[in-house]
Amino acid sequence: MAFLWDSAPITSASPLPPSIAQPAAIPQPSPIDLNTIDISSPEVIALTSAVRELEHTNRMLVERNLALQASNLLNETYIKRVRSQLEAKEKRAAEGNRNQRLAKNGLPKILTAEEFIEEQREQEEERKKKDEEAAARKLAQQRLVVEKHRWAVAEEKRLDDNYLIDERYNEAVEKWKERRAEAKRLRFKLKDWERENPPPKKQPYIKKTPVPRLVDMYPRSGGAHASDVEGSEGSAGSAPSPIANCALLVSEDEEDDDFDA
Repeated sequence: MAFLWDSAPITSASPLPPSIAQPAAIPQPSPIDLNTIDISSPEVIALTSAVRELEHTNRMLVERNLALQASNLLNETYIKRVRSQLEAKEKRAAEGNRNQRLAKNGLPKILTAEEFIEEQREQEEERKKKDEEAAARKLAQQRLVVEKHRWAVAEEKRLDDNYLIDERYNEAVEKWKERRAEAKRLRFKLKDWERENPPPKKQPYIKKTPVPRLVDMYPRSGGAHASDVEGSEGSAGSAPSPIANCALLVSEDEEDDDFDA
């Protein structure tokens, strides 16, 4: 049901909602005939009336369930038919207009002339090149989705590792301060003690890797030019990752804390 709140247009490849049509159980008549019950007390009268009302309600619910399931089956048949029409429309749009004019200027041509044959060969090569570029662009966009997911996972791990670096460093600093306080209590010369026991140094942070771009998804030997990709990257490859927008737990450029002498 994600298509209900997704802003992307519905295509023929979108999954159909699951069918929930199930056989309805037909209520069976009660083996006890209520008309044969001897009504001798108000309690029996109340119970008999309640049983009749429940049987009537049950029959109404079964009829309503059958009507809803019939409507569901009709809607499912209609959706499948509309989906096949949408798929055919998308296929025609993907193939494009293949009806090319033999002569661009509309003037009559001799079909066996060398100039005409060369012109048709150039048109066919240009059309084939456009098809190859479109296929390469589609493949690059698919690769970009996979690479961005991998980058997001690696970025989350990088942030966790940098957070652990901070934790280990802060823990080492606290222990060093305790040892320094103990040395001060024992009246050691702090300068000599710090020279022999220098403060701990923080491990360098893991650097952030660049976000994958659409232009990097093309093979080096071919594909579209970088200038063509830059224009389409704004729509397909510039969506920022949610992790890139979250606040960093630690700063990349944080310097070591100064310690009091």
